[in-house]
Amino acid sequence: MTVRVRWFCLPLVLGLLLPPAVAHGQTREEASEDGDKRARELFLKGDRAYAEGDYETALSSFEAAYALSGRHALLYNMANAHERLGQYDQALDKLRRFLPHASSGQQGLLEKRMQALQMRIDDQAATRKAAPSPASAPPASDPEPDKKGDEAEGLPPVSSPPYLGYALVGVGAVGLGLGTYFGMQALDARSDAEEGCPDVGGARRCTTASQDAIDRDRSNALMADVSIGVGVVAAAAGVWMILAHDAPAQEGGTGARVGAAPRVGGGEVDVFFRF
Repeated sequence: MTVRVRWFCLPLVLGLLLPPAVAHGQTREEASEDGDKRARELFLKGDRAYAEGDYETALSSFEAAYALSGRHALLYNMANAHERLGQYDQALDKLRRFLPHASSGQQGLLEKRMQALQMRIDDQAATRKAAPSPASAPPASDPEPDKKGDEAEGLPPVSSPPYLGYALVGVGAVGLGLGTYFGMQALDARSDAEEGCPDVGGARRCTTASQDAIDRDRSNALMADVSIGVGVVAAAAGVWMILAHDAPAQEGGTGARVGAAPRVGGGEVDVFFRF
């Protein structure tokens, strides 16, 4: 009788010991996909908060996304938020943790930025040490974070959608549409010109009235060529910017993404870390 009770309890004990995802019929792959989806939502929330100047919300969102995904690029975004909050110790710690996973080209910029942060930390310590006691003067506050931040040191903070790429694709679509319109107008004018220029004795003789159709044919054909040319170039540039923005990059095997976001600034393209 005792043996039966033990075997009856065994499935219940095994069910309690199984991971929650397996116990509810969810595979580990599905659980991982759900975690990545939630982590991306948190990253986008932090991205918006950072752009709005709400660095505390941005920091907490990046931390939660990192806890779910473990993607090292989020350490860099957390460092940006810490620095904007004046938390230079934490910013330096996050950059040190991210440094081994950065590419060789990024490591030089990161090291310079870490040196600048260390100087700020030393300045803060010297300021607090030289400040008068609370009994004789109000407590000294930390200096306001440098508003130039990471952009001045060569590494932009957080990603943003490729708006310029979308705009160029729109311009390209308009250009192709105009080119098609003027091309149709040129064909109509050419048809009218051919009717006014009959073939007489193996040579075309154009009437005075047909000259207007010939002029319209030439001008519309020129406008069609220009519009199509501009449309193709703009659309190609826009598509390239969008694809470059979302292109995956190797980041220590973690699957983090690195994209390029075009911005107006002397033709520069900044590199930043994306989730």
